[in-house]
Amino acid sequence: FATGCVVNGGDVRCSCKAGYTGTQCERCAPGYFGNPQKFGGSCQPCSCNSNGQLGSCHPLTGDCINQEPKDSSPAEECDDCDSCVMTLLNDLATMGEQLRLVKSQLQGLSASAGLLEQMRHMETQAKDLRNQLLNYRSAISNHGSKIEGLERELTDLNQEFETLQEKAQVNSRKAQTLNNNVNRATQSAEELDVKIKNVIRNVHILLKQISGTDGEGNNVPSGDFSREWAEAQRMMRELRNRNFGKHLREAEADKRESQLLLNRIRTWQKTHQGENNGLANSIQDSLNEYEAKLSDLRARLQEAAAQAKQANGLNQENERALGAIQRQVKEINSLQSDFTKYLTTADSSLLQTNIALQLMEKSQKEYEKLAASLNEARQELSDKVRELSRSAGKTSLVEEAEKHAQSLQELAKQLEEIKRNASGDELVRCAVDAATAYENILNAIKAAEDAANRAASASESALQTVIKEDLPRKAKTLSSNSDKLLNEAKMTQKKLKQEVSPALNNLQQTLNIVTVQKEVIDTNLTTLRDGLRGIQRGDIDAMISSAKSMVRKANDITDEVLDGLNPIQTDVERIKDTYGRTQNEDFKKALTDADNSVNKLTNKLPDLWRKIESINQQLLPLGNISDNMDRIRELIQQARDAASKVAVPMRFNGKSGVEVRLPNDLEDLKGYTSLSLFLQRPNSRENGGTENMFVMYLGNKDASRDYIGMAVVDGQLTCVYNLGDREAELQVDQILTKSETKEAVMDRVKFQRIYQFARLNYTKGATSSKPETPGVYDMDGRNSNTLLNLDPENVVFYVGGYPPDFKLPSRLNFPPYKGCIELDDLNENVLSLYNFKKTFNLNTTEVEPCRRRKEESDKNYFEGTGYARVPTQPHAPIPTFGQTIQTTVDRGLLFFAENGDRFISLNIEDGKLMVRYKLNSELPKERGVGDAINNGRDHSIQIKIGKLQKRMWINVDVQNTIIDGEVFDFSTYYLGGIPVAIRERFNISTPAFRGCMKNLKKTSGVVRLNDTVGVTKKCSEDWKLVRSASFSRGGQLSFTDLGLPPTDHLQASFGFQTFQPSGILLDHQTWTRNLQVTLEDGYIELSTSDSSSPIFKSPQTYMDGLLHYVSVISDNSGLRQEGCLRPRVRDQSWKHSETMSLPKIK
Repeated sequence: FATGCVVNGGDVRCSCKAGYTGTQCERCAPGYFGNPQKFGGSCQPCSCNSNGQLGSCHPLTGDCINQEPKDSSPAEECDDCDSCVMTLLNDLATMGEQLRLVKSQLQGLSASAGLLEQMRHMETQAKDLRNQLLNYRSAISNHGSKIEGLERELTDLNQEFETLQEKAQVNSRKAQTLNNNVNRATQSAEELDVKIKNVIRNVHILLKQISGTDGEGNNVPSGDFSREWAEAQRMMRELRNRNFGKHLREAEADKRESQLLLNRIRTWQKTHQGENNGLANSIQDSLNEYEAKLSDLRARLQEAAAQAKQANGLNQENERALGAIQRQVKEINSLQSDFTKYLTTADSSLLQTNIALQLMEKSQKEYEKLAASLNEARQELSDKVRELSRSAGKTSLVEEAEKHAQSLQELAKQLEEIKRNASGDELVRCAVDAATAYENILNAIKAAEDAANRAASASESALQTVIKEDLPRKAKTLSSNSDKLLNEAKMTQKKLKQEVSPALNNLQQTLNIVTVQKEVIDTNLTTLRDGLRGIQRGDIDAMISSAKSMVRKANDITDEVLDGLNPIQTDVERIKDTYGRTQNEDFKKALTDADNSVNKLTNKLPDLWRKIESINQQLLPLGNISDNMDRIRELIQQARDAASKVAVPMRFNGKSGVEVRLPNDLEDLKGYTSLSLFLQRPNSRENGGTENMFVMYLGNKDASRDYIGMAVVDGQLTCVYNLGDREAELQVDQILTKSETKEAVMDRVKFQRIYQFARLNYTKGATSSKPETPGVYDMDGRNSNTLLNLDPENVVFYVGGYPPDFKLPSRLNFPPYKGCIELDDLNENVLSLYNFKKTFNLNTTEVEPCRRRKEESDKNYFEGTGYARVPTQPHAPIPTFGQTIQTTVDRGLLFFAENGDRFISLNIEDGKLMVRYKLNSELPKERGVGDAINNGRDHSIQIKIGKLQKRMWINVDVQNTIIDGEVFDFSTYYLGGIPVAIRERFNISTPAFRGCMKNLKKTSGVVRLNDTVGVTKKCSEDWKLVRSASFSRGGQLSFTDLGLPPTDHLQASFGFQTFQPSGILLDHQTWTRNLQVTLEDGYIELSTSDSSSPIFKSPQTYMDGLLHYVSVISDNSGLRQEGCLRPRVRDQSWKHSETMSLPKIK
């Protein structure tokens, strides 16, 4: 399965085919499964939808693995962070193999010179990147072997040092024994010398006594002399009888042995001194070589860092290219919506055209009726003429007929005018305009179709380019095609606006003209009928004789009328034949062509959309590196969150300590700090009698600045904090509990500070079965400063111990802690000692943590940042899900289940429950459920799904909501939130739930949350605490009956952030006075009811959107009876020019 192998020293490195990895291609790469080492085995790609991420299935079986991030538990085995880097390198190697595959595919393509040049450039870059990666791997492998060799040499040196030290200790003991023996021999010789001197002195005294005098020259009595002489003789006999030969022999033997031992020691020292000098030189040479290798390794690591930086740059370039592609996809999506609008406009235009055709067909029928009426009128007129010819004797009737003839002549003129109007291209122009409108619509639709075809071809070209090349730089082709497509769409849109709209307007005007002409014809026909009916049919014999001339004139006029009516009838027949058949057929043909074009365009658009989606899916793998980097960062953050939730005490041995990782938002600690922890001291036999110990320090590295600290002094807990100018200290009057390590009983300490005031709650034996009543201790810092200012660059949090170079404040300067400590929370956020940045002399394998009793609870705290994934039975007959919640939030996602494009989401919107669901192909629906539930009290929620009834019930407390519809099956549901991928897929903006959940149940029983992110398995007593509020225009918070002290002892402190230049920040009113803090044009102003103008105005503005703190203090400083007001801003202070000293404002 290798394309080639390279021998580097004793190592063999092979270049593997796609899907294989390892030094000899012996296993499957991430994203593939199989066993290449088995006979006939190979690696197959995973069939899991992993969104472009590798390693989504089991490497041997191919089973899909759930890759969603989750918290780690202490029982899980964790890999080193370097494995993430190796995973990234494996991904890069896989991408290199894919690039070679792309190269082989592109060799058979024919492309432009510019495209080939870009491909060659990309190929060169890919080769360089692959060579750099191979060199980096080789360097890492070589340095790994070198480091292992150095470690082995260092181990051997340590063993030789230990052996040499043992020999030196043995020789030292021998030399000490020899020295002791020599000292004893010397002492014995000195004692013998003293005895001999005493004997000699006594002999001299005896000789003098023999001569008759004592030692002082006096004569000795004879009796005394005889006695002394006898005594001297006895002593001489005793001396003669005493044998000193044995002592002499022993002394000489000791002397010889001492001399031999001394010579042996000198010889051994000379022998081993050279050996030690050689060994020291060898050790020095090894250390120098090790240092040189370390320097080489450092250079290699710097080179690797530079290569990683280069890879990061390539990732950023890929991200930018991907962003450009995504923007082009969005533009294509918007173009699709424009096409949809154009199709809608074309449909409406076609509808209007159909209406116009119907009107014209109606007009045609009316023209046919008009022709029939004219024929009837002609026949009736002929009959009247024959009657007139038979009634020549009726003169009056002839005169009346003449009048009617004149009226008929006028009617003939009107008909002639109508004929002229009808044949004068007006109706023809209307028809032509209608045809032109249809043709314009047809041309516009064809233009849109051509644009869509060009878009489809461009998208197809871009798709083939991306699939074959799979490189970010090749996306420029898609970008250019998308730009062209966008320009063509804009041109098409403009053309449609310029051509279709006037054509439709002309068509509407034409229809209006035709309607008016129809009404005129109807009026003329009505007049003609009335005139014909008005001819009298009485007796005309008396008048016919005198009206013969008039009859002839009438005949002439009638002939003229008939002559005028014949062309009209001919034109009407021609219009009927031409526009009733030919033009109608043309209209229908044009309409059919337009309909076919629209259908073709409609059929093309889904293909275009599918190709765009395919392009989008093909572009996803381009972001693998960036996705992996983001995933690595996400996993690191999740690992830190999981470490913060490890609720296990850490045991300190009096030499160890940790530096805990603080939250990023240190601004949250300025005005308010809440720290909770547990403490335990070992029994006296374990403790060694230590009474003074360091516990913790939270503050700046410069201990003379702001900090909070704790220590054990004389067995009692002492708390100290400093806000910049002075320290405040408090000592608990109870002795810290001592207990066994295996069954530890711990005291709970909770420190709470708001501005310069603090309170300490101390619960002795808090983890025992019967804890004592908590003791409450209040502290007043009496500081002029009210904020805990921590520099993010220089802040530290030491617990249990501290580094040697750190200088503690004098009140905390004690030895490190001996016993167990467990952190509970910091500002209501769970915190653990195992989320540390550094450790000092800490070894948890040698010093095991304490074990303490913990109460079991089914409560789970959702922090508003994650979710809990719960498996369930997908085919249960009546799935049921229940939980009890407590929350104070206005918005949050409680329950979510999905399958394909269908989903059920139970949310909190404006404090009330809202269910959003999509059970079929229809659009998502919403429905309110119950009343407000964000009051912090318990609310029971149950969701029951009846599959046979095709109904879903949602019960909230005592209220019941029913939703009809067939609910889909699902094997997993989410509580408190959803992963980012699902949130993006369904376009859900509702934030995650923040609050407490308990009594979690599902169809199969009680729910145990094992797969969670951002969930703590307990609800603290202060999770409902709200320390901030957002105000809109007109909003306010009112506090009444607070039991405040008199106005001469008052402090009001708050923080604010705004971009608004003006507004009321604080308004304090009493019966006697009014105090108001406002923002005017960005400046802080302080006003009272005693002054007509502000008594203080800050020198700078505070409408920058950052967080600022304000404190207004009134005390009895004696300047006035009502006291003085002192605002504070940063570290600057101002004083009023008159009688009122002004505060600092922060």
